[in-house]
Amino acid sequence: MIISLNKHDLANEVMVIVLLLVVMVLNLLTLWNNETILKHGLAGILPVVGWVLAVLQAALAVQIILHALRVLEVMRWPA
Repeated sequence: MIISLNKHDLANEVMVIVLLLVVMVLNLLTLWNNETILKHGLAGILPVVGWVLAVLQAALAVQIILHALRVLEVMRWPA
């Protein structure tokens, strides 16, 4: 899901920020509870959660960079 952000599109900007905060909270909860996860024998879940969070963070980073390039008018794609 790619969120198209324009200069004056506050709703989409807020959505990206909320998604960023959700991913960061999920990271924090996973780190705080990793001992509990390991004690219950669910060590196989941690790499899966790590990959999912890494992909989400990478997608958000690309989205934020594209938005910054559009705001700076360096890039006008997609029109």
